[in-house]
This record gives sequence, C-alpha cells and structure tokens, in this order.
Amino acid sequence: MEHRSSPNEGLLAYSSSGELSVKFGFKLYLPISGESVPVMTPALKEPPSTMKNPTGAEHPEFLATQTWEAVQHLLDETEKYIKGRRAQGNLFESDAK
Repeated sequence: MEHRSSPNEGLLAYSSSGELSVKFGFKLYLPISGESVPVMTPALKEPPSTMKNPTGAEHPEFLATQTWEAVQHLLDETEKYIKGRRAQGNLFESDAK
C-alpha cells in the first residue's frame, strides 16, 4: 500500500489546554479504477511523555514517537522561517555557520 499512497497535507490544531493534534491527508491510488481518492487520518494527539512504545501501537490515539519528532522538527523550522532566520533556499540547514 505504501507505493499507492501520496501524502499531501498535514493539519495541526491546538486544544484549549495547548495540546497539539495532527491530521494527515494523502491520496490513495486505486489501481482498479485508475483514480486516486483523498484520505484523512483521524486527529492524533502528541504522545504523553510517559509513552514507552516508540511505534505508538499501544496507543492508537497518539502519534508515534518518530512521527511526533518529525512534526516537532517541522514546527521548529517553520518558526525559524517566520522569524526570518531561514531564507527559502536554506530550509532545514544547520543553524551553525
């Protein structure tokens, strides 16, 4: 299935208590019809700091730790860009120069 899915969006939202949740959207290619259909995951919350399972398999309502780290990295880079610390051609480069 991995080769038939193409991620195309991520929707982030904060609860009133400041907890982050993320929905991921992707297009799923259906070989029988030759068409792609849009699919959106349920809202997944940031993992609690006590979560031990790195895949998040025991906690389906939470993001897997690796996914959470990727979301945090993207948010950090976005903040740097908004604050002018990242030119468009320098995204994701090291801060040390």
